[in-house]
Amino acid sequence: MSKKTASAPSSQFGLFDTVSQLPASATVATPAIGSFVLADLSAELLHPYSRYGLAVAIYQAFRGVVPVALTETELRAALILAIETGLGHFRMRTNDNSLHDTVLKFEPVRLAELTDKPQLVQSAGLAAQGIYLYPSLVTTDGNAKDTFRNAQEAVKSLRGTVLLTASTTLSRSFAPTTAKINNGTASQSPQPAPCWKWPAP
Repeated sequence: MSKKTASAPSSQFGLFDTVSQLPASATVATPAIGSFVLADLSAELLHPYSRYGLAVAIYQAFRGVVPVALTETELRAALILAIETGLGHFRMRTNDNSLHDTVLKFEPVRLAELTDKPQLVQSAGLAAQGIYLYPSLVTTDGNAKDTFRNAQEAVKSLRGTVLLTASTTLSRSFAPTTAKINNGTASQSPQPAPCWKWPAP
């Protein structure tokens, strides 16, 4: 990731002058080291998930005003805020009865509740209780806890001292549906090779 050694003018951070403007949960102890040039950072992210994640994080943290550069502390805080916001929209619930009500109203299951009650992240019978994954998630019910755990580990790493330029290995459980390819079939199981027969005369 490219770093700019000179600090950016303060006018570039009009709505985000200090990290203290972020919610307390997004603050980090890591000191700022230089700054990241956003265009260079974006160019180095090749996967669409990471590029989209960076765009969402910057948009949310800077309230739609995209800076030219940002400090490491600001980048960490923006990424933490985006991930925790996403985890706050991991599961949704309805108290309406799907058998009788024509309109179902959903509300998010709060991150604190998901953390306190891990069975709400993934367990049998959640749908019967009116609790579902948000449709915007790139995971399945069977892989929900692994995706949730990976996101929590990313937040822990961002709050720690691991360099942002360090590489990390993402397991398939980070985004499990990316490995699912049906190739136009109803099943993901390998299809038997076709058996060709000459047509009867």
